[in-house]
Amino acid sequence: MTAMYATSAEVQQDLTDLCSTVGITIENTAPALLYGTATEPRVALSQLRDALAATIYRERSVRTGDEESYLTVLDAIERTTTIKIRRNLT
Repeated sequence: MTAMYATSAEVQQDLTDLCSTVGITIENTAPALLYGTATEPRVALSQLRDALAATIYRERSVRTGDEESYLTVLDAIERTTTIKIRRNLT
């Protein structure tokens, strides 16, 4: 029997790849959580939200701030993954 839905690891990899296309560097992961950095978290979050519109993922909640932003998405079977984006420390 073959799997119909992506595994959690496949979902995380897919979201990591999507993040990299909009300038978010994923530095660490945990189950259902991706920790990333970007030069401008708000701009990166906006671009990520636009990119997610063309995928199977749906937004569940969003929080934006000057230093960090959060986006929680749902996959095809309602599993949540939160992407935390912090400002690059220089």
